[in-house]
Amino acid sequence: MSNAINQYLTIRKENKIKNSKDLNALFLSRHGRRINVRSIQLMVKKYAKLAGIKNASNITPHKLRHTFASMLYYQTKDIKILQELLGHSNISTTQIYTHTDIEQKKQAIDKLPDL
Repeated sequence: MSNAINQYLTIRKENKIKNSKDLNALFLSRHGRRINVRSIQLMVKKYAKLAGIKNASNITPHKLRHTFASMLYYQTKDIKILQELLGHSNISTTQIYTHTDIEQKKQAIDKLPDL
């Protein structure tokens, strides 16, 4: 990933930065301005639609983050790694992603035969 960012930074230098407050921004628009939240939201929806995702208009950056976190926890069961990757300072914030594990436990119990 660092190679991709370094390649991007080479191209980014060609952009004229319009405002000094945007000098430290990693991603800039083609107009030399910091990319704003709305631009990211629109890009996510655009590429979700191009990828053929059903209900692409409902896809948001937050939903992608939540899905990533839930899937990672499901695969690893390591809440500390998840906490670090998500940048949460408090583990209780990360615990919301363990809901999939709780649901799996409920389903396992439901499969038990009646006594």
